[in-house]
Amino acid sequence: MKLGITADVSARAPALRAGWLTMRGLQVRQKDEALWQAVEAACADFATRCGLNAIAADPRIAAVRRLFRVVGTDPTRYRPSSEALVRRVAQGKGLYQVNSAVDVNNWGSLEARLPFGIYDAARLTGDVLLRIGRDDEAYEGIGKSLISLEGKLLLADERGPFGSPISDSTRAMVGEQTRDIHLVVFAPDLSREVLTAILQTAAGRMARYNGGAIEQVEVV
Repeated sequence: MKLGITADVSARAPALRAGWLTMRGLQVRQKDEALWQAVEAACADFATRCGLNAIAADPRIAAVRRLFRVVGTDPTRYRPSSEALVRRVAQGKGLYQVNSAVDVNNWGSLEARLPFGIYDAARLTGDVLLRIGRDDEAYEGIGKSLISLEGKLLLADERGPFGSPISDSTRAMVGEQTRDIHLVVFAPDLSREVLTAILQTAAGRMARYNGGAIEQVEVV
């Protein structure tokens, strides 16, 4: 399975890169105590260093907001998932605990201040495109009602949209039954080397807390 970016997205956002990580043979659990302690420590450290008023000035938060605007999405109305996580942690609320794979994913998103998506590979078909949503495209979001995708950045396989840097779908969500995952990082204004390092960190944490082996690490 490959990840590609459509020409219209590249034309509007030439500095956009996407990171793609595939891992196989995970053992996802409801909770890992050591992982959650590390996540809580990271949240406490972030909350100490970054207040709500400082979020807008963060270069990566600002870059993601610019990305949304150039593709036609208002980031104040449709907040990037990474910014939503950052704001929650800055308010002292910490991250939601989901499972041992999603918790690693959210930890990485907080640390990098970039939108991360994690997907059950068994629920996807064919290659994946990062493109702009078409008229009337929508899906059921995780913990949300139907999400309109028209005019928004999204990820789609042969069956249609399944993810976005705003909110992901229930179709490809990762649970305790998941064995193979694809992880995507939406990264505007980031060098290939920096994004590769972010993917490698995510892969190392995923393997440490969920087992499994890396199949593919790619920057598009």
